[in-house]
Amino acid sequence: MVNSFRDDLENIKENLPYEHCSQCTSEVTRLFEKQIDLMRSLGIYVGEGVDTLPISELSADVMVESVLEPITNKHRFMIMQAVATQAQSFSELSKMTGLRGGNLLFHLRKLQDSDMVLQRNERGDSVITDKGYQILKTVVECYSRLIL
Repeated sequence: MVNSFRDDLENIKENLPYEHCSQCTSEVTRLFEKQIDLMRSLGIYVGEGVDTLPISELSADVMVESVLEPITNKHRFMIMQAVATQAQSFSELSKMTGLRGGNLLFHLRKLQDSDMVLQRNERGDSVITDKGYQILKTVVECYSRLIL
């Protein structure tokens, strides 16, 4: 269904009646993709299948820096859990983790730099990204398989 809507948007773009319509269709496309990302982060939409890289082709540096290291800290894992279900403010995350000011900011930046969490608005609410949600979900699935 998602691909059908994408095709419809492409058809509309190809048959625009006026030159200035491209701005509107670009905005509609951007909003559509934003909604898809939101559905992915909520686990409502998985999307097309993902091919798995062979283990030998994984870069240890990239894997550790962009996936493993950001979530192997208790406080960052707690932040990921909290933002997985709803946006959290800086003060809410501070209360939950027991971290204050610069310490909390350090951990949030680690998660933001690895594209797992982003700051949603000027108020500073943190939300999980699709990447962050997929990593968290995979870790929970692995853990469940190992203990059950």
